[in-house]
Amino acid sequence: MDITRKQYYSRLYNLVKCGLIKRKDGKYFLTALGRVMYDAQIIIENAISDHWKLKAIDSIRITRDIPLGEQKKLIGTLIEDPGMRNAVT
Repeated sequence: MDITRKQYYSRLYNLVKCGLIKRKDGKYFLTALGRVMYDAQIIIENAISDHWKLKAIDSIRITRDIPLGEQKKLIGTLIEDPGMRNAVT
């Protein structure tokens, strides 16, 4: 990483202060909140990388010419991640 020692410890302190990590026996661990936030960040990154697929889904829904069952099949084909698929459907 390309940060100074002070930046490193300042950021580490802020993560502890926010409750995302805890220190135990000299080691840092993710808290339950930290794990949830990390998983949410991964979902957001996946959504951003697949934004064109999400735009296609919006277009499919707007037309209303495609039956609901067919829409779900198309969404299942476009979106591989089950978590993101559930959020979209």
